[in-house]
Amino acid sequence: SASLYSASLYSVSLYSASLYSVSLYSASLYSASLYSASLYSTSLYSVSLYSASLYSASLYSASLYSTSLYSVSLYSASLYSASLYSASLYSASLYSASLYSTSLYSASLYSTSLYSTSLYSASLYSTSLYSTSLYSAS
Repeated sequence: SASLYSASLYSVSLYSASLYSVSLYSASLYSASLYSASLYSTSLYSVSLYSASLYSASLYSASLYSTSLYSVSLYSASLYSASLYSASLYSASLYSASLYSTSLYSASLYSTSLYSTSLYSASLYSTSLYSTSLYSAS
C-alpha cells in the first residue's frame, strides 16, 4: 500500500514535471513567437521608414526639379523680355533714323524750293530791269 502510494506520488510527480515541461516549452514557443512577431513588426516599421524616406527624397527631388524648371522658365521669360525690349529699341531707332532722314529730305526740298524761288524772283527782277532799261532808252 505504501509502495502503491509512493508509485502514485512518483507518477503524479512525473505527470506534473511533464506538464511543467510542456508549459515551459509552450511558454518558450509563445515567447519565441512574440519575439518573431516583434522582429517582423520592427522589420515592417524599418521598411516603412525606409519607404517614407524614399518617398520624402522623391518629393524633394521632384520639388528641386520643379524649382529648376520654374527658374529656367523665369530665365527664359527674362531673355524673351530682354529680346523684345532690344527689338523695340532697335525698331524705335530705325523709326527715329527714318524720321530724321525724312526731315533732312524735306529740308532739302524746302531749301531747293527757296533757291528756285529766289532764282525765279531774281530772273523776274532782271527782266524787269531790262525792260525798264529798254523803256527808258526809247
